[in-house]
Amino acid sequence: MKSLERFALTENYSSEDLLWALRNYQSIWSRILETQVTLTFKDGDIDFESPPKTINYSKDTLRGCIQTKRMADGQKAVLIIAAMKLDAMLKSLTDKQREVVFWRLIDRSHTVVRNQKRYASTRELAEMLSIPNSTFRDRLISAWEKLGGEWELLRDYIQYAIENSC
Repeated sequence: MKSLERFALTENYSSEDLLWALRNYQSIWSRILETQVTLTFKDGDIDFESPPKTINYSKDTLRGCIQTKRMADGQKAVLIIAAMKLDAMLKSLTDKQREVVFWRLIDRSHTVVRNQKRYASTRELAEMLSIPNSTFRDRLISAWEKLGGEWELLRDYIQYAIENSC
């Protein structure tokens, strides 16, 4: 929770805090809405795969609803601030940059290879998007730097996550 609080409540958050927030973007929305949500990338934006059953809003109208609601739970307020901050940051990216950030950092699905679940490699993601691996990597680097992150940390994280995914 410390990474989330630093990210949401200060401007002095680290690249690690930003990475943590992006990796947990889906669970942040699930905790805000108090129901499991799945995020997807469609029409150049990250949105709910299907709106939560208890709420019939799009993500944009949901943001407005949440902003006007009084929050008694301080932890929920931190989650909402983090979600709004991430949304604003992701909006600063191009659609193609947002797409690679979604598939590399936000999406939690796994690839099944030889009966084992693991995160897809950068090469596999590039193939899925029908772009060269170098283009995927360049878009990811430029997006990450635009978000204020340090490339070396992201590179190390990707290598660790792929090597140690189960």
